[in-house]
Parts: sequence; structure tokens; C-alpha cells
Amino acid sequence: MPMSCHIKTAFFLIPLILLSASILSGKQTVLNIDSIKAFILSGDGSTAGLVFMSGEDWYVKIAGKTSGPFDSAEGLVMSYDGGVCAYNYTVKGESYVAINEKQYGPFEETGPVSVSSDGSYFGFAFATNGVYYVRINQKLYGKFPKAESPSFNNDGSVYGFAYQSGEKWKLTVSGKTYGDFTVASSPSFNTDGTHFGFYYSANGKSYVAVDGYSYTGFNLAVSPSFCTDGTVYGYVYTKSEKWDEWYVRIGEKSYGPYENVIPPVFSKDGKVFSFAYSKGQKWYVQIGDKVYGTFDEVLPGCISADGTSVGFVYYRVKKGYYAYVNGKSYGPYEHAALSITPAGRVFLATFYSGVFIKELK
Repeated sequence: MPMSCHIKTAFFLIPLILLSASILSGKQTVLNIDSIKAFILSGDGSTAGLVFMSGEDWYVKIAGKTSGPFDSAEGLVMSYDGGVCAYNYTVKGESYVAINEKQYGPFEETGPVSVSSDGSYFGFAFATNGVYYVRINQKLYGKFPKAESPSFNNDGSVYGFAYQSGEKWKLTVSGKTYGDFTVASSPSFNTDGTHFGFYYSANGKSYVAVDGYSYTGFNLAVSPSFCTDGTVYGYVYTKSEKWDEWYVRIGEKSYGPYENVIPPVFSKDGKVFSFAYSKGQKWYVQIGDKVYGTFDEVLPGCISADGTSVGFVYYRVKKGYYAYVNGKSYGPYEHAALSITPAGRVFLATFYSGVFIKELK
């Protein structure tokens, strides 16, 4: 598959000596959790999930229920209310996708599974017998030489994905085709799907297209992210052939260079934004024009619709995880995840021999 995002998304393998009682294949099992790859909280703060390793096996735990063992597991995502949870896993060299209680596979390869915010749509790319397909709910698209997983707007009424056709790449957005490109990535959308953008290359140059206008002047880029109404957007790019210097462009302004970046998130109107970057092996978080740091690791930030509540999770070696919210830090914890609802309610999930969720007032 082509490069969708080579930007660090920040997961952590921190040794933990914890016990988790779980039901696996009808048996009561006590698992020693050796490391956690991902710990996430649904957008409304109701449901937490984690991907963890015990011994040589991987497991996924969502709302108290554990699935596994797997040879590998990754890509855990949830709908806004946590009602739909999905992830990728492998067993004996074969790839699968799990969406709530249903498993899809085995496949030779799968792309990351996507879920619309309202949970009504899901999708993923997969390969079988050397041929690629894209599944969106119960509909299959294909056959393709290569394909990327789809993306959705909030309610799934607008979707898009990139696929190879002959020697070129194309993009489909709700039935409309764009191309031909040397390579392309699946698009991203604002909430209602009226704005979209994607990365592509053609004729030896790289571009980011937003609503029909293409930006260039870089070696590689990532499909943009949008504020809710789509009037403000941002994307990550590099001018370096070694991909060792990265920039963040928001509107007409660029920030950088940085060693690594986490793409921006926005308030509803885009006037408040946040992104993370690393310099000198340390991480920083920028919210508007203010920079916070240094940290050893960070997770993507959260912003309320009106921009008055902002927060992020960070990690400090030998101390633990902290949540920064509106000028105050909470922690340390063994692990933490944060959600800020559009209305500004703040929920913090922490992990120590179990998952605990609380609302920060």
C-alpha cells in the first residue's frame, strides 16, 4: 500500500507489572500486562479500550472484555459514543479485522479499519489471492492491484478511498473519481463532508489537494485535517528526501522544521488549534501560539467546539503519564487517555490494574 502517514502517532511500550482478570474463550484467565501499545477513550468519555502484550501474545480490552491471544494487534478505533469498536489483528500469519463481536478474515493483508463518528459506517482495505478490495459496511469495491482503507465524514454519508488502476492511482469520493496519479492517499473530510483533501504525487511532484486546489513545494505530505466547518485545515509535510525535517501548515502559515510531528486538531471554527512535535529527542505541544514542554512522549490533543477547553496527555520517564487540561496537570498515572466533548466536558481514563474513567470538573 502507498504511504498514508509516516508521521509518528505516538504509542508507548512501557513495562508494567499489572494483573488483569479477563474472560478468554470461556475461561477465567489472569494476564500479566507487560506493555501497552494503545490506550484510548471514546469521544463522549464513556468507553475505554487498550491494546496490550502479555508474554509473547497481544490482547485487546474494551469496556472490561478482553479478546485474544493474537500474534499482533493494532489500530484500535471507536465511534464517538464507544458503541462501535474495531481493530486489526493477526493470527498464524493471517490478517483479520474485528468490529464489535464480528470478525472478518482471514486475509493476506488488511489496511487500518475506519469507523464513522456516529458508528453507522465502517470500512477497510484487504487483500486475498493477491487482489485488493475495499469493504464499506456490506458493500465490496474491487478488484484492485492495490488499495487504501476508506475514510468517512461524521455520519458516513460521504466516503472516499484511494486505489490503483493499471500503473496509476485514482481516488473515489462518494462515486466521483479523481486521477490519474503516481500515488495517492485516501482523503479526509470535515464533519459534514462538504470539504475534503488528500495527498497525491504526479509528474515527479507532490501535492496536497483541498477542495480542488492543489498545494506543492514539498517532497512528501499527509492528507489534511479540518476544523468542523471545514474553513480551516492543516497538513504535515517535509521538503527533505530523507524525511528528517517536518513542517505543519495551518492556513497560510507554516511551523517547523521538526524531527517528528503529530498532525493538528481544531476547534469548531479553527481559531484554536493544537499539534505536537519533537526536537532534540524531546516532545512539545503547541496550542495556538503557546508551546508546552518538554515531554518524553505525547498523545494527540483535544479541543472543545468553542476552543475554551484544551488538553493533551504526556509522559515523563520514571514518573508516568499526565493529563494537561486548561492550565492544570493531573497525574502521574500508569497510563492515561483524555477526551473533551464538543460541549467542553472533560473525561479522563486512567489505568492501574483496571480502567477508571472520571469527569474532570
